[in-house]
Amino acid sequence: MTIIPDTERRSQPRQPIFAGVDTHKEIHVAALIDPAGTILGTRSFSTTRAGYRALLAWVRGHGDLIRIG
Repeated sequence: MTIIPDTERRSQPRQPIFAGVDTHKEIHVAALIDPAGTILGTRSFSTTRAGYRALLAWVRGHGDLIRIG
């Protein structure tokens, strides 16, 4: 596995992404989509502060967020 330093990672172009979140009482299910409509991934998160932080970190780790809803 290659680890890219933060400074190098920021200089690389990041793809724009969109996120959709299906909210529920105990979990949120998020999906990431690129501009072509390709699903990049889906994941479930708990509805706790830690779950919200994990959701944001997951989304931000995949590209430049354009919209979330």
